[in-house]
Amino acid sequence: MHQDEDLAIAFWSTAVAPRTIVELVKRLDNVRSLSRIFIPEGSHGGFKSLDICSACLAVSKRLRTGKGVIRILKQNN
Repeated sequence: MHQDEDLAIAFWSTAVAPRTIVELVKRLDNVRSLSRIFIPEGSHGGFKSLDICSACLAVSKRLRTGKGVIRILKQNN
């Protein structure tokens, strides 16, 4: 990977608990090659993706966080 490349990660709140997502973001904040975290729309425990994004922004000093795009052809299992 080149120095000018950056990575993004998407966390589905239906697969990873919101509290765990926020804790992961806190720990990943110092990984320089990672620049963005996406939370695709979904609901877990009553939390919407924007709620989780807000909590992630509160614990991160540099990561950009936003709602992810959901693929139309994605199948739910």
